[in-house]
Amino acid sequence: MNIQQAKNSSRSFHLAFLRAMEPRSASQDKIEMLVVPGIVCAAFSIELGVKALLMEGKKEARGHELYELFSRLAPAEQAELIEMVGATNDDFVRELKSVANAFVKWRYVYEAGESVSANLDFLRQLSEAVQCQLLLK
Repeated sequence: MNIQQAKNSSRSFHLAFLRAMEPRSASQDKIEMLVVPGIVCAAFSIELGVKALLMEGKKEARGHELYELFSRLAPAEQAELIEMVGATNDDFVRELKSVANAFVKWRYVYEAGESVSANLDFLRQLSEAVQCQLLLK
């Protein structure tokens, strides 16, 4: 995987997430937001961005599971992302684990036999933090 392509794709999926989450008027009394595609785009943006950070550090960058990818980052990079999100370490880890498989889970949400949920604020904050980290590199 090419680091610059991973960064560019991460940025593109981040922008797609933001656009998908823009409320649009569907009718006089209804608005719509493209929540499922938005979640998929946010999760993929985070995944690609973290993979780019890992590749810059010469570390393995495989898989979709966000917590596992994040755990491979250098401790200083982890701390910077946690600080940018504005969460305590424990809260950050809890939230990250809750969306760790969002890319896979939400792509196939129609197959889910159970209800699914995702913290949109956390996904947005983490996606933005990853984008900031990529700009600093």
